[in-house]
Amino acid sequence: PSYPFSHYNRGNAYLALDRYEEAVKDYTSAIELNAAVSSLVIPEFHNNRGNAYFKMGRYEEATADYMTALRLNPNLQEARNNLALIKERVVRNPLMFPALCNLVFFFGS
Repeated sequence: PSYPFSHYNRGNAYLALDRYEEAVKDYTSAIELNAAVSSLVIPEFHNNRGNAYFKMGRYEEATADYMTALRLNPNLQEARNNLALIKERVVRNPLMFPALCNLVFFFGS
């Protein structure tokens, strides 16, 4: 498919099936093809790709996507909630996630 929503929807299906690598590929395609789509849609593309990264334990990439989603739409509560989940893991295991320790400071304690 050459439409962003086709990739986004298939990414959602892969995410629901726990096929995270495939979900990431489709969300990335959706983001790249997004030139013709409203900017209101872009944050969800990044947020959902962040969810796939999160499920794979790739928290730095998930954080980057959640932060991008919030930069594009500061009111996207789902992305804010997802960052809080990552923050919780960082607080519990700071030595495992040194690159994400600044997230704790960004969102406070």
